[in-house]
Amino acid sequence: MSAKAFAFTSLLALTSALRSTPAQRRRDISDCSHTPGTQFYRCSNGYVGCYAQDPCALPTISSSSSTPTTTTPTSSTPTPTVADATPTATGLEITVPRSFNIYPQNGAQNQDEVPHVDLKKTDDGILVTTNALLFENVPSNAQNCRLQWRTEKEDDKSLFFVTGIGLVYSRQLLGWPEGDVTFESLKPFQDNETGFRGGLDFTGWESDPRSHGGPRVNCAEQIAIELKGSEGGDGENRVFIANTKTNGMYLTYDLA
Repeated sequence: MSAKAFAFTSLLALTSALRSTPAQRRRDISDCSHTPGTQFYRCSNGYVGCYAQDPCALPTISSSSSTPTTTTPTSSTPTPTVADATPTATGLEITVPRSFNIYPQNGAQNQDEVPHVDLKKTDDGILVTTNALLFENVPSNAQNCRLQWRTEKEDDKSLFFVTGIGLVYSRQLLGWPEGDVTFESLKPFQDNETGFRGGLDFTGWESDPRSHGGPRVNCAEQIAIELKGSEGGDGENRVFIANTKTNGMYLTYDLA
């Protein structure tokens, strides 16, 4: 190969590498390999991402809303509604909820209140920790309540990291225990007819700090929510996110 041809080939390789670098900062949204049973859709109604069922027949997402968070439900999770997938733009929010580690394998475990959410599944399929969140002092005239999450720093594992599948499922509780918050004490407040639903995907965002929409919840002066991570995949799954005023889980709402 001549020196001129070699130089031209090298320039092409360098250009290709430079162009690919930004895309490597986060997961390619068209790669559905992390959620078996799903496939990639890019719909004219605004849905873009990996879904177990075709979301293109859902109503069009309002153009006045910000870009919907990509959700990737497993085949056991129903296709998200527009309310689940479209974040609400609002300046009213409640941050730093009370947060509790819940231990499904030890229902009577002592209360464990923590400043973060830490959802863990071992590589042999055991859910080690789920979570319970409590948002208090919600205005009595609040409406359009929604659970959301955000990160503030790039690649800071003290604030946020994901191992394996980062899908998270939520269920609003019907009330809150008067005593210790444990796996057993939450049972009377679980709405088993509704069950857990999708709408939160933490996978691949460590290098891209931003806010993300989540599921709507029923407004009340006290809002309690259970969270659990994905039980799918062969390896360990873990989602860790610290709750601060500018990082972690928060609640948004409008006033009537």
